Amino acid sequence: MAVLLTAGQAGDNPQLLPLLEQVAVARSGPGHPRRRPDRVIARTG
Repeated sequence: MAVLLTAGQAGDNPQLLPLLEQVAVARSGPGHPRRRPDRVIARTG
């Protein structure tokens, strides 16, 4: 899980890629963790 809080004035869309860079989805077998999750849930306001 990754959480990123912003002031909100400039919009949250530019923060999506930096937020996803913090995510590491573990693999059941060998190899590096995946960097792209199956789902993203976001809440605004």
